[in-house]
Amino acid sequence: MIDLPKLRDRLNSNHCIYALRNCGQIIYVGRTGNLSQRIARHRSNGRIPFFDSVSWPCLAGEIAEREVEMIDKFQPKLNWRRG
Repeated sequence: MIDLPKLRDRLNSNHCIYALRNCGQIIYVGRTGNLSQRIARHRSNGRIPFFDSVSWPCLAGEIAEREVEMIDKFQPKLNWRRG
C-alpha cells in the first residue's frame, strides 16, 4: 500500500541523488538540495566532463544513506571508494 503522506513529502522535497553521465555511463553520484544549481556548478568548474545527468528525489533524512546505496550500486569511477 502506498504511504500517501510520505509520497507527498518525497514529491515536495528539493533533495535528490543525482548521477553525472558520460557516453551513457554513470561517472559520478552526488546529493543535493538544489539540483539545477549543483549541476550548474559542475558545468562551470569543468572538473568532471559529463554529457548529461539523471536524478532521483529523496527525503532529506534519507539522502546520505541513498547516496551510499547508489554509489555501491553503480560504482562510478569518480567517487571515492569505501574500505
